[in-house]
Amino acid sequence: MPRRAKPALALQILLASSVGGYASAQTLDAGYEPVRITVQDPTSPEARAEAEANRKRIALERELIKIRAAYFRGVRDTEKRQVGLSKLRAHTDPGAYQALLKVFAREGDDVYSTLSEMFADQNTPAGDAALAWAAIMASDESFRRIASSRMRERVMRLGAPTPPMVTVFDIALQGDDESRMNAAAAFADEFNLVGLIPRLISAQVSGNTGGGGSGESDRTGDLAFIAIGRQVAFVSDLTPVVSDSAVGYDPTVSIINEGTLIRVHDAAVTIYRQYVNASLVNLSSRATGRSTAGLGFDTEAWKRWYIEEFIPAQRAAELAKESGTTQETAPSRRSPGPTPPPPSGG
Repeated sequence: MPRRAKPALALQILLASSVGGYASAQTLDAGYEPVRITVQDPTSPEARAEAEANRKRIALERELIKIRAAYFRGVRDTEKRQVGLSKLRAHTDPGAYQALLKVFAREGDDVYSTLSEMFADQNTPAGDAALAWAAIMASDESFRRIASSRMRERVMRLGAPTPPMVTVFDIALQGDDESRMNAAAAFADEFNLVGLIPRLISAQVSGNTGGGGSGESDRTGDLAFIAIGRQVAFVSDLTPVVSDSAVGYDPTVSIINEGTLIRVHDAAVTIYRQYVNASLVNLSSRATGRSTAGLGFDTEAWKRWYIEEFIPAQRAAELAKESGTTQETAPSRRSPGPTPPPPSGG
């Protein structure tokens, strides 16, 4: 199974790719293959530039930590917090967004509102990526709620989510955090992102193996065991004890077990995500004008539906649009980018 990128690394890649232009959900590897590590000459220009970037990042995080300690952490003075908020607004460089999201992850609604407003007002791909990231990935529920509201306002102004937003939804659907996956699926349904249907098909069901099937070749013994039975005590030995004019015995009592022992050496788990499936059914039913609820969680049936029904319906809608006619089953809004390939995996 391909190794998934850590959220922080995925955000760093997304922000970097968004600086020069919009990132597309189709440009990121769906499986996040392991990064190939190459030995780099420390004296090369590339190595020096990377080291300099790391120094700037560390220096920026230290500066933000100082601002947090001086103006926010445990501070209730409104005027002092306003001064701190004005300092946050000065960090409009996209290179600071990841540090802002990391350092101020739990600092109150005024900070969350300022950051969300700042990301939205930038009107840039990096700002959209950071805003969508806060709406889905933030650890504080209040931060997610405020950022989601700002993102909806921006989408209403633009008419549709920008590609960096769609990319964040795509990344969340590839993760293993249930709340993030549910949030991303809900946004895909709300914004009618038909381009994410393949990802929703793959995300609605996942299977994990444990024990011997998890790749832990050095593990020995069972995962668990279940014993059903009864214990019977009996005298297994007698030791004579002799004294003057007296004889006695010291019994040894043992236990015998009778019943059944179930050994669990390996385990397999299949996860069915109800909220992701509900969003998928709503989105796909609107796209084709026919209910897809009957497909349930059958991944193979969904793949056949996508290839045999969805793609032809999309092409027919495009041809109808080009010819100047309308088709009732065509979706009212389309997600950015071309129609993606059929879903893979399960």
